[in-house]
Amino acid sequence: MTLGTASLETIPPNAERSGRSTRPAQSGARLDPPAAR
Repeated sequence: MTLGTASLETIPPNAERSGRSTRPAQSGARLDPPAAR
């Protein structure tokens, strides 16, 4: 969770809202889906 949050803070607010799931799996994409569910 900590790493996922850090990744989301690194990317712009708009990017985290619109395309955090669309983001490459290298950032928070792979960490985001499991955490969201």
